[in-house]
Amino acid sequence: MGSFATMVKNIHNIPIDVSCAIIVRDGKILVARRSNKMEQAGLWEFPGGKVDAHESAADGLIREIKEELSVNIQITGSLTPIIHHYKNKTIRLIPFIATIADETPIAIEHERVEWFLPADLENLNWSPADIPILKEFLNERRKNHYRI
Repeated sequence: MGSFATMVKNIHNIPIDVSCAIIVRDGKILVARRSNKMEQAGLWEFPGGKVDAHESAADGLIREIKEELSVNIQITGSLTPIIHHYKNKTIRLIPFIATIADETPIAIEHERVEWFLPADLENLNWSPADIPILKEFLNERRKNHYRI
């Protein structure tokens, strides 16, 4: 069960802020596959999580990545936030571009995490909320805004 603030947002269909990271290293992107214990099990997503009321989207993302992947990220850019409606909640997904040093991500909550070349990302079965973010990232990359 979520926090009281999250429950109130769900009742009133107010978007819940969720941040995600497009983590780039050595020409590849880190993505996570949702575990059987999670909603949308088996779908791929950019890792991240809910932003707490007292923190910025960037600070929430840094915390969530440390909790979920046991790595420290450095945010280097951002993309356009999107609103996504699920049947029982609405989220505002706030994407950031990030890097990590030589740390190895560990799938603590997800089934697994894996590095993919950008050209291979479109072949994955994505969580619906992440699809517009994936498309924007790939379009921006093609325009050379994000060289990886």
